[in-house]
Amino acid sequence: MKRLVVAALAGAVALGFAGSASAQLADKKGMTLAEAKKLLAAAEDAATKGNAHMGIVVLDDGGHMVAGERMDGAVLVTVEFATKKAKTSVLYKAPTDVFSDGLGKGRTAILGLPGVAPFGGGFPLIVNGQLVGAIGCSGGNTPTQDSEVCGAAAKTLSK
Repeated sequence: MKRLVVAALAGAVALGFAGSASAQLADKKGMTLAEAKKLLAAAEDAATKGNAHMGIVVLDDGGHMVAGERMDGAVLVTVEFATKKAKTSVLYKAPTDVFSDGLGKGRTAILGLPGVAPFGGGFPLIVNGQLVGAIGCSGGNTPTQDSEVCGAAAKTLSK
């Protein structure tokens, strides 16, 4: 009985504080399935034009998958790599080229950063300065093709 009274008092106190707070929630855009499918289609088109078979993934701003695909002929691991690249872009709000370029310049400390996939092909999706998600591409025929495909898709992002 004593615990019930303490719990009831704690709840009443919490309600009192909540009622007096005047916090405002931010309005923010979020990644939709329709938008993710549009990005996938744009990336697939760019990959096909470059004769590449890729894994392509779109994540929301929390790093969770909204949509993904493995193109015909793409090896299985491309989807996993694409996911890791997109996740890196969400975590750092930066294209993964930043990390691969840094490694190329000898900045090996990058390898110690949490959650970094230091390969080109991850691209943050930003609307009005606000991160809404990321796209990751893997399986290109050249070291830069993954980034080029992601960049082409990102340009189609609705504002």
